[in-house]
Amino acid sequence: RIPASQEDLQAQFDLLIAIRNKLSETHGTVNELRYVRRQIWEWLSRAEGRPAEEAVSDMANGIVDAITSREAVLISTWTTNERAQMGRPLPKLVDALSSLTSVVEGADAAPTTQAYDVFAHLSAVIDGHIAAVRRAIDRDVPAFVELLREFDIPAIVPRGRM
Repeated sequence: RIPASQEDLQAQFDLLIAIRNKLSETHGTVNELRYVRRQIWEWLSRAEGRPAEEAVSDMANGIVDAITSREAVLISTWTTNERAQMGRPLPKLVDALSSLTSVVEGADAAPTTQAYDVFAHLSAVIDGHIAAVRRAIDRDVPAFVELLREFDIPAIVPRGRM
């Protein structure tokens, strides 16, 4: 009962799957960077009061700043400096890509050229940020772990012994 052909609906489906896959990849990257950041903060607390504290802190803060700046572009966060303490967080790349889903599925027709162009643009920008997070995790985190080894910072520190 709809004028769309099977090919039109297949094209719509294929673009929606591509959007879903890019959103999944982005969310996976954000989850990973949050996991890494949490671990770095834990290691920072273990370095407190040790001679290596400043070196560990400098390297840790560099990594955290690098990945957090990418997170802030990729996904909405509730930081108070963006919109004071009220309202919703500012939309980010994930929000823009999510919005594209409703545009693509909003009609029983093949996606428009503009929908493909927006997807390609957002994907390219997201890929750049994901690559930067990957570089930080793959290059800087191992260097940070090596620094911790050099200074013999223990993996487990009993309470009250810092």
